[in-house]
Amino acid sequence: FAAAELALPEGVLEETELYLGPVPLVPYLPTGSWEFARGLDPYLAEHDAFLLAHHGAVTLGADPFDAWYKMEVLDHSCRILALAAQLGGWKRLSEHSMRGVLEAKARHGLRDRRAVAAADGRGAGVSVPWPEKWTPGDWPRVSDEPKLSSPPLG
Repeated sequence: FAAAELALPEGVLEETELYLGPVPLVPYLPTGSWEFARGLDPYLAEHDAFLLAHHGAVTLGADPFDAWYKMEVLDHSCRILALAAQLGGWKRLSEHSMRGVLEAKARHGLRDRRAVAAADGRGAGVSVPWPEKWTPGDWPRVSDEPKLSSPPLG
């Protein structure tokens, strides 16, 4: 997904939603630059897993085992989604089902900005349109690189 600049869809796999939540696609930034070093800053407060365009994936955790487990969930999710795309696309969980997943996250103390919205009655707070079925042409993509300016590391 990262090499193709494709974001993971939200609301398709329950395990992904429970253990990772939304996985942002971070725009490409050159290795060794200040931009790359600071590229995750906008995402760190609300995410534990990231796809880095043209680099790969990174996960964070409370300890190395937690980060490793999240990477396993991310890898497994990407494989399932890629296979489902070959079968014609995937279907999202219904809004009712997604609300249940988010409420479960809130009950178990699993961090997710959408879970807070679901638990306090403001709705599921889903951050993207909710089509029933996605096909590969519908995937969100990185449109252009950010315009950051910092000196190179060194």
